[in-house]
Amino acid sequence: MILYTPIDIEFEMPNEQEIIDWFHKHKIQDTNYWEYREGRHTWCYVALRQEPKSWYTYDAWLDWANERQPIDDPDLVFHPGFEERFPGLAKCIRELPFDQIGTSGFIMQMNEIPAHQDTITEYDPIEPRRYIIYVTDPEENTFYLWYNGKKYYPNIDNKYRCFAFNNNDIEHGADAPINTKILLSTVGIMNEQKHKELIQRSIEKFNNKVIRV
Repeated sequence: MILYTPIDIEFEMPNEQEIIDWFHKHKIQDTNYWEYREGRHTWCYVALRQEPKSWYTYDAWLDWANERQPIDDPDLVFHPGFEERFPGLAKCIRELPFDQIGTSGFIMQMNEIPAHQDTITEYDPIEPRRYIIYVTDPEENTFYLWYNGKKYYPNIDNKYRCFAFNNNDIEHGADAPINTKILLSTVGIMNEQKHKELIQRSIEKFNNKVIRV
């Protein structure tokens, strides 16, 4: 079983401090969404499948959270100024194998996150299927996969920061970060064939960094 693989999408990573500054300027202003209340993550949207009333409220997430189904006439919309400021990250998001992206956003970890599974939907393809981009220093990675009572910490490739991990078969979590830790998470309706081809290509290319059990 494969728990983790880097993803074969090459793009130019922006300066870490620019990402941190952009995050704090554009993060959600609400403080009543569940991940914030539980001290897990602070969110910041970067792309949605339709224009929100506001980029700064939790309501923009509800389009996807309440209806994890395809919608008619989706139109991937980037947060104003994001694609121009961070073209490499936007390129990677566009190349992920989704028919519809529900939401893509930065998540800044606040505290330790216990091992858990993300929401499972009827559109989940083969594992590994959760796509993440590690945008702050991967040398300070605290993310792990939890299997049979053991933590597996991935060796995140500094050049290929996008990775996929297994969500349905195992749990994952994160130790408390030492410094600022921000990931970019993208979810939506996946194209199963494109996903399968990308995962297979990535496993072959990064065979020495794939985590198997």
